[in-house]
Amino acid sequence: MLYDRRTVLLGICLLGVLTLASCENTLVKEAASINLCNEDLQVLGINVGKDTLVDVQNNFGKAEPMHRSEHDDARICYLVDDGVVIYEAGALGGWKTITGFHILRPESEIDISRCVTHSGQSILRSVVPVISFMDTPQTVIARYGEPNSKIKDGLSYRQISKLPMTTAELDRARKQWPQIKNDEAYWDVTCSAEFHFKDGRLISAHFQRLESY
Repeated sequence: MLYDRRTVLLGICLLGVLTLASCENTLVKEAASINLCNEDLQVLGINVGKDTLVDVQNNFGKAEPMHRSEHDDARICYLVDDGVVIYEAGALGGWKTITGFHILRPESEIDISRCVTHSGQSILRSVVPVISFMDTPQTVIARYGEPNSKIKDGLSYRQISKLPMTTAELDRARKQWPQIKNDEAYWDVTCSAEFHFKDGRLISAHFQRLESY
């Protein structure tokens, strides 16, 4: 099995071969500047904005939806080898298409009674953009830049961009909005990430991508 350079570095750090300071410095140097809206947000092979809750359940087993009110995102939860993944589908995804996901350390204070266990899977080897439960606020800022806001025990990022519609998408959109001109055929894309820390280390991350016109 092949591992990328960052995964190898993480393994070395976890084994204690490098000092904590050396690990942080090395991982920061390895990280590239990340634009959330340029990333194909995904974890365990499930892509935000493309795959659906049904696709998730077909891949990892049928999970009971987590408790929510009428207008909350639909969420399903999986417990894998190195943490917890919660997939969510909100209103802009028709409560079907994945609009975001949460990643949490196993010891996070969350009710996992409805999570389905799916062994043999790793969050940290599959998530895009790359994160680590070794991350500190400093390493996250080095990777993403200064946050839009600093929240209680964490950092919050929000980026907005425009994405050209494909020909097929424009044809469908014109059925609802016939007045759309070619130079107006863009989706408004809002991408966000929220990171929470405990004892100086990442305990959870929430990524979201919302497309609207």
